[in-house]
Amino acid sequence: MQVPPAPIDEVHRLEALKSLHLLDSKPQPHFDSLVRVAQRLFDIEICLISLVDAERQWFLACVGLDAKETGRDISFCGHAIIREEVFVVRDALEDARFHDNPLVVGPPFIRFYAGVPLRIPLGYNLGTLCIISPRPRPDFGSADEAILRDLGNLALSAIAARALQEDNDEIRGSHDQHLTLSDVSTAPMALVSSDGKVTACNPAFNGYCGIDHAEGRSIETLLTLPASWRFDIGKTKELRTSSRIAATAPVVLYESQNGYMVAG
Repeated sequence: MQVPPAPIDEVHRLEALKSLHLLDSKPQPHFDSLVRVAQRLFDIEICLISLVDAERQWFLACVGLDAKETGRDISFCGHAIIREEVFVVRDALEDARFHDNPLVVGPPFIRFYAGVPLRIPLGYNLGTLCIISPRPRPDFGSADEAILRDLGNLALSAIAARALQEDNDEIRGSHDQHLTLSDVSTAPMALVSSDGKVTACNPAFNGYCGIDHAEGRSIETLLTLPASWRFDIGKTKELRTSSRIAATAPVVLYESQNGYMVAG
């Protein structure tokens, strides 16, 4: 078994991860919805949002697996975070890095793994959104990788929303909102209240709208979002038909009683 090497920026990566206060947090509906969507899209047994800590990988969201964490030394995600592209292992028993891994020869008996690194603009991979199966998938191809990358972008958007929600009463209206959104996403992003007003945004969103300050303005006066762009991350059908989230497309997080809806 090959133990995953540490990224060269490991110290700063761990600082960035801990600063988001995601490790050991309570379950969040938007993350749970996202892994269920991925499980259905790929018709696969296990899907995780895994955060790679110093000695463990901790699951921010998980479907198909009872564990909440595993050791980093035996993790597939530890290998994925040293890369920029999707990391794919089509048959772990045929891969010298994993054929004798405890997670391969024992529960959950991993044969297939694909994980997209969750890379924030600071340049650090926090972890992955990954899919896992006890069956090999030799036909997993570039189109599948593209879907997984899009889901990873949605996970990063949900992380941005979670960072804003953490203490919304104190954060709203402060400069820290810009820092949080900018650190997590380079896409134009805005948080919109239930009455349609922009309560936070990053500089990229202001630039996209061609104004200096979008806060306090009605989202309807700033953007025209086609109906096909707006979807709940828990609805598979709408996710299948929506536009892919591009780095330059606006991402708008709509506040609701059940968390956030995403438009992008």
